[in-house]
Amino acid sequence: AHGRDVHEEVMHIISQTSEIPRQDISLDAQLSHLGIDSLMIWELMSRLQEIFSQTSPGAEMDNHTFAEAVTVRDLVRMVLEKKGPRRTRGVSNAESMTTL
Repeated sequence: AHGRDVHEEVMHIISQTSEIPRQDISLDAQLSHLGIDSLMIWELMSRLQEIFSQTSPGAEMDNHTFAEAVTVRDLVRMVLEKKGPRRTRGVSNAESMTTL
């Protein structure tokens, strides 16, 4: 999956988990402001692991690392880093330009 695909998938999962419409979630939104608490972050990570282990076998998601995410952008960046080095740099900047 390309960076854009990861971005959309993460946003979709956050929307489903938080029950907030996708269009109301921005990259700079704080997870706590979206109602994502410490228990919901584990649910998010479980769903992300499930999806991305299919596309990136062997890419283990570290739930403790993800628990440190503050914003949606943090989660997207962490997932991209776990998926591998390609396009990790610059994706956040490109995404912020297209999202804002």
